[in-house]
Amino acid sequence: MRILSALRFNQSIFGAGERTSAQEGSMRDPVLKLLVPADPVRDAIPGSHPDAPDEGWATPISDAFAVHASDGTPLQSLIDSAQGNSPFHAVVTDFDRRLDEAFGRLLRSQITEEKRLEATGWYGAYLTRLYAVAHGISAFRREVDMLIRTWVQSPHLPDDLKSPLRTLIRPKRNPAGYGSSLLPLFDSRTEPITGRTTTPKLAVRVKEPELSTDRQGQGDQILLVIATDGTTMSRVSLDFPLIREAMACVDDHVGLTDLVDVTAPRLERIRASRLQSSHLHGAEFCLADGDHEVQITQRYTKES
Repeated sequence: MRILSALRFNQSIFGAGERTSAQEGSMRDPVLKLLVPADPVRDAIPGSHPDAPDEGWATPISDAFAVHASDGTPLQSLIDSAQGNSPFHAVVTDFDRRLDEAFGRLLRSQITEEKRLEATGWYGAYLTRLYAVAHGISAFRREVDMLIRTWVQSPHLPDDLKSPLRTLIRPKRNPAGYGSSLLPLFDSRTEPITGRTTTPKLAVRVKEPELSTDRQGQGDQILLVIATDGTTMSRVSLDFPLIREAMACVDDHVGLTDLVDVTAPRLERIRASRLQSSHLHGAEFCLADGDHEVQITQRYTKES
């Protein structure tokens, strides 16, 4: 039945086969190469709002596996929790019910704990895809929705994206305390100074950037424009990886995703542009030592 389940549309579209893993299939099939990253199992966000793009949706699935055997099965629990107008009722077939019964019989049989966990993980992924496809949910739908909104609202950034982008570009040294952001002057990389420093570091205090966007032609490319005091510092591509990395930032704390290797070079260029000599005139320099900052006064003298 696991082999047959791989033929279901809501499973095969993401390359979820019994004999071949999705990763192996995506290397051979050009269609799966595009669809495997959209597998909802990769981004099952807790919540109970499957029809709201900015909300979570996967809690009913995890709750379905928490029911006691005497209270029903995971599928039946998921059906009972779905609202009367939910499209999930329409996608459940006799095959799904028989698969659900087979899963229940397997758990009641004498199997090892390892086999039990493996079967539960597989069936959980099956129901996740079944439920998500019924509601039109793909992986990272929040980020995709934000990318579309950003393109539509250009040159203005959506309000709920501005703060995460500023945090990603200009993280505060101590989000819970003072809000300064420091870039080291003589480090090999322009990684902002966060937390306590073990050795004194000469740094420049970075002002809050002014962010806007620039849509390129009629395509889907959009550029993020970073400016300070009305002067454009840099322009970088604002695509899915950068938006996903930004939306991982919470309450002035920098987040981290598996796309950090893609976004890191662009963030490096943004911060390095602030350290160009033409942009350092009148900048605030300080010495970061431990938890403290010592302000350095910069004096200018007229050339004779």
